[in-house]
Amino acid sequence: MRDPDIAISWLLRIGVLLSAGLIMVGMIAHLAGGSGRMIITAGLLVLIATPVARVAFSIFIFVREGDRLYVAITSAVILILLFGFAVGATG
Repeated sequence: MRDPDIAISWLLRIGVLLSAGLIMVGMIAHLAGGSGRMIITAGLLVLIATPVARVAFSIFIFVREGDRLYVAITSAVILILLFGFAVGATG
């Protein structure tokens, strides 16, 4: 992995394309009379998880570069995101 920005852009692209594909398959299944709701939900969860994966990947990159300040900041960001998901899911 030479350029972290390129790796992050691929991560985001793959997440969005996977999400779009799942949602499309779910919609087709739903319109065909099948049970596509779970597939659509999975696509939406992948879409939500994509930026979280980006933050987690950034932590890995900063650890590799030895940048402790950004590791701490990015770790705080992911903890805030996960806390927000946990509180949002229960509230």
